[in-house]
Amino acid sequence: MRLNIIFYLTFIFLCVGFSTKSQDFESDSIHVLALEFEQKAYFDTDDEQKARHCLQASDFYLAKHDFVRSEACLKQLNLNDVQDSLAATVRYRLAISAFMAGNMVASEGYLIQQSVFNDSIFKDDFRALYILSLNEQLKWQEAKIKSLAWINEHTLLNPSQKDSLSQIVKQVYSEINVPKLKKEKAARIYAQFIPGGSYFYTSYWKDGMVNAGLQTFFLGVTAYGIYSHYYVTALVIGYGFFQRFYTGAIKKHATLVKDRNKQLSFTFNEKSKKDILLIKKDLQR
Repeated sequence: MRLNIIFYLTFIFLCVGFSTKSQDFESDSIHVLALEFEQKAYFDTDDEQKARHCLQASDFYLAKHDFVRSEACLKQLNLNDVQDSLAATVRYRLAISAFMAGNMVASEGYLIQQSVFNDSIFKDDFRALYILSLNEQLKWQEAKIKSLAWINEHTLLNPSQKDSLSQIVKQVYSEINVPKLKKEKAARIYAQFIPGGSYFYTSYWKDGMVNAGLQTFFLGVTAYGIYSHYYVTALVIGYGFFQRFYTGAIKKHATLVKDRNKQLSFTFNEKSKKDILLIKKDLQR
C-alpha cells in the first residue's frame, strides 16, 4: 500500500512538472514566432509587408497577453503609403493593445487619429472601443454624447430603432446610474469634524464604526482622567490614542476616496460595457 502511494505521488509530481514545462515551452515558442515576424518587418522595405508582418507578430503577443509589446511592435510602422483597410486594421489593433494594457489615453488617441482618415472602415468597432476608452477615463458625459451621435449616424436604422437604442444609452448614462465619485476635500472635512467621518463618507461603514468607537472611547478616557486628576494617564493613554486614531482617519482620507472611486467606476464601466457591446451588435446586423 505504501509503495502504491509513493508510486502515485511520484506519477502526479512528474505529470505536474511535465505540464508546467509544456506550458513554458509553448509560451517560449509563441514569443519566438513573434520575434521572427518582427525581424521580417525590420528587414522588409515594403511598408505594406511590414504592416502585415507586425500584425502577425501582434497576434502572437496578444495571445501571450503581452499588450505592451503588441503596441510597441505596431507603433513603429509608417502607414502613409499603406492601403486604407490595412492602415485601419493596424490602428484598431494599436487601440486594442493600448486599451488592454490600461493606457486609455493612447487608445483614445489612436481612435481619434483613425477618424481623420477613412472612418467608414470598421466604423462600429472603432466607435464602440472609443466609447469604452472614454468610460475608463471617467468621461461619461462625453461617452454618452458620442454614443447618441454613433446611433444617429446609422442611416439604415428607422426612427423607431434609433429611438430604442438612444433610450438604452440615456438609461445607461442617467444621473441615477452614473456613479457619484467621492471628493478628497469632502473626505478630509468629514474626518476633521466627525469621528470616523472619512470612512462613513466613502461608505466603509464597519471601519468607520470601529474608528469612531475608538476615538470616542479614548476621548472618554481623556475626560475621565482629567476629571479624576489622573493627568498623565489622560494625556499619555487617553489623548495619545485618541490623537492616533483621529489623525489616522485624516491621513487615510485620500486612499479611502481613491479605493471607493475605483470600485464605483469599475462596477459602472463593466455594466455599461455590456450595453455598449450589445448596441454595437444591433448596429452591425
